[in-house]
Amino acid sequence: MKYAIMIELDDKLVYVCGDGQTWTDKDLILKYDTYEAALEGAKIWNNPVIVEYDPQTGNAISAKE
Repeated sequence: MKYAIMIELDDKLVYVCGDGQTWTDKDLILKYDTYEAALEGAKIWNNPVIVEYDPQTGNAISAKE
């Protein structure tokens, strides 16, 4: 299981990508191996949502707020 961070951008939830600071639409989703690592990465964002991420489908499985 991997974890990813989603944030609200222009009234939509989007994945944090690239290096987690800046990214383009061509950058890959930033994934974390543990929930704790995702929590640490989420500290810089207002109202982040940590989701379980399925790398095979590219979809969020469930949110852990």
